[in-house]
Amino acid sequence: YGTTSVTTTKASSDSNRTIYEKKYNVLENGELNLCRSFLTLYSFLCAKHSTNQGVETRSYINEFDEPAYATDRNIHFTTIISSCGDTIMCDEFGNIITDAIDFEKSLPKVFCIKVTDRGKASRLGIKNGDVIVAYGDWTSSADLNNVYYRFYFETILKSEQAKTITLLRHDISSNEKRSLIVKVELPEGEPSDFGFEPLVIAYTQKEKQRFIDTCKKNNIVLN
Repeated sequence: YGTTSVTTTKASSDSNRTIYEKKYNVLENGELNLCRSFLTLYSFLCAKHSTNQGVETRSYINEFDEPAYATDRNIHFTTIISSCGDTIMCDEFGNIITDAIDFEKSLPKVFCIKVTDRGKASRLGIKNGDVIVAYGDWTSSADLNNVYYRFYFETILKSEQAKTITLLRHDISSNEKRSLIVKVELPEGEPSDFGFEPLVIAYTQKEKQRFIDTCKKNNIVLN
């Protein structure tokens, strides 16, 4: 599943407080995977842990060192705080999430690629973590409130047609992190034929704005 990168940086340590970071990209081993979904292996995330007087805090940060949503059993949060058996989950602004179902429905969402066959996907130029902006006749909405049935109609029912897909790709290989637009020509077939699976991840408002700005910069008109 691509390059694995695991680094640990210890910021400070004493008897009452320890702060450390773990950064990793696409993992072949799920044991260390704390990405956008605990069940998938396709998206970069950094987990920051801290413990102070028995209160444990774990915050999730994306490729740009910004708050990002992790998912556990369809419950979304950027920060989780545990103390004395109680758990509090917070959103990107630090607000406590009181209704997980309504909160999940309110979040912007995108289709993110999970590579299932590295050989097939790499031959086409598709990478783990690519975000689908357009797929054939389907284009994401500007508010990222995707009409899912239209997307799956395009990917599954119209699989006999060759198509162009437009992808948002985050390049974090250098200190100057950037977002790119990549276009890939697909032959007839479904996503599984090309070695990938489209999965839904939740975006923060800042991630949503980066998505919109990158599309606008590249003259892509969203629905």
